[in-house]
Amino acid sequence: MRRADDGGAPLGSPEVTLEHRGSSYARAAQRACAVSRRGATMAWFVLIISGVLEAGWALSLKASDGLSKLWPSVAFVVLLIASMAGLMFALRTLPVGPAYAVWVGIGAVLTAVIGIVAFKDPANAVTIGSIVLIVAGVVGLQLAGAGH
Repeated sequence: MRRADDGGAPLGSPEVTLEHRGSSYARAAQRACAVSRRGATMAWFVLIISGVLEAGWALSLKASDGLSKLWPSVAFVVLLIASMAGLMFALRTLPVGPAYAVWVGIGAVLTAVIGIVAFKDPANAVTIGSIVLIVAGVVGLQLAGAGH
């Protein structure tokens, strides 16, 4: 669909050509793109925090001893709900594949590292290599443009 008053620019197109730059449509399109970028930035920020919360609920689950200890169990439920709410918020804006990979990757890496440091989980070359591969996979998805 095109409009005659703006030189025929497609409706909904954020692209601005020289002939459209001064039009009100072009200014609105530029504002929409800026708002969209801010929304995506906020979604990624919330997603990263949610990934950290994922590690929190996993570690709280471990500390709760099968949900038999009250306060670690409460922490597990609260962190689980907060983490899922953040993921839900981020998925309103971000593509599901890369967003979920980042969320799980952050949670898995933090949980594994804290498990090694705080809970004396075994650490060997395969464990460390696997953690590096998780990070490389998430970074690779982002570099390939899957998160854009």
